[in-house]
Amino acid sequence: MMPPDNGMDFDMQLERALHNLDSLRSEMTYDVFMLYCSRNIPQIGEDGKKFSPRRIYDDLKKNGFKV
Repeated sequence: MMPPDNGMDFDMQLERALHNLDSLRSEMTYDVFMLYCSRNIPQIGEDGKKFSPRRIYDDLKKNGFKV
């Protein structure tokens, strides 16, 4: 999409984008989607040593996100 030529076009595009985002939000059933290769998930006990999707998942759930 080309950038708007004037302020009125910009306002219309911004309003349309916000409306589309609101529509998308109402259709979503989850707040977060995580995709992680199982070969790279640390073994139990290694969570403190490496990046851990388990820990991220637990933290997100604890803070009220639907994962």
